[in-house]
Amino acid sequence: MAAGARAAALLAGLKIASHWLLATLPLLLATPLLGWQYGLSNEVIGVLLVSLLLGTPSLSLLAALGAALTLGLRGRYC
Repeated sequence: MAAGARAAALLAGLKIASHWLLATLPLLLATPLLGWQYGLSNEVIGVLLVSLLLGTPSLSLLAALGAALTLGLRGRYC
């Protein structure tokens, strides 16, 4: 892999990570408080946190993939 391709991949990874941190981290921090507010048990809140920790990064990666594909089609069919 060329140095330019590595830099582009690193930049894309950093953008995905920053999107996840800014969009999802506040949700993860508020999850226990909201769970306790709605009367969820600690075990259920733990499962919810683990599922959010596993699911949201994959959703961010899928969103980035969709954005990249859409961006690549911009000039072809318009």
